[in-house]
Amino acid sequence: MTSPLECVVNISSGDPAVVSELSNVCVSSLLDVHSDMDHNRSVFTLYGSKVLDDLKSLCVASFDLIDISKHTGVHPRFGVVDVVPFVPYELEQQPSELDLTDAVATRNEFAQFAAKEFGTNTYLYGPERSLPDTRRAIRAGALPSFSADRYFETRGAMCVGARSPLVAYNLIIDASLNDAAKLAKNLRGDKVRTLVFEVGGRTQLSANLVAPWSVGPIQFYEMVEEESKIIGAELVGLVPSYCITESSRPLELYGLSITSTIEARAKSHS
Repeated sequence: MTSPLECVVNISSGDPAVVSELSNVCVSSLLDVHSDMDHNRSVFTLYGSKVLDDLKSLCVASFDLIDISKHTGVHPRFGVVDVVPFVPYELEQQPSELDLTDAVATRNEFAQFAAKEFGTNTYLYGPERSLPDTRRAIRAGALPSFSADRYFETRGAMCVGARSPLVAYNLIIDASLNDAAKLAKNLRGDKVRTLVFEVGGRTQLSANLVAPWSVGPIQFYEMVEEESKIIGAELVGLVPSYCITESSRPLELYGLSITSTIEARAKSHS
């Protein structure tokens, strides 16, 4: 690993007791944890020189504590350690797509390691194939990129990726699921991926902003606001500092704060 990498690990549990135990095994790299019981999912943001060591420890602990065959939750998933993206990230970087060379190399090495050491089939995604396309391929019965030497049903499969920064962002909107699905479809494109869930009896529009230097959370919020009343906004994980742009309204309206940036957490963590 020749440049700093961020790793945003998606674990299939929102149980507070489990999340607390998992947080303790990756503290040297851990910048943020976001958990949701309805999704039954947690997002661990790791960053820095010890990412790979902490990632491996996080995987081991997750496999000890979670059985994917017994998992329930509204979020789609294939494994205990469900999604592992490697993201090149220099603090205070310029808003743009990044060179993925180091991230791809680390992805490939870790995916092969995980299949051999953890007994989980691994599927690669990144510049060759998006995560949504990879998920569709798995559902269609595609063979793993790396097959487990000894497969554990309780651990499931793992999607290991290399990508530029993205922002995971949820909005609760005043709309039926059908109307929200239509809105989500209209918003979906090269820069925005969307899903709709019923969460706690409310309609959640869940977005991955895959080009946040172009469409960040503030811009997305205002796009949705033109079509539907927004009840609440929630950031999942952290954002690059360039996403905190000027607005005539407080950041809290958008579910953001100055401390929700990768830069702020990295500086406070060091």
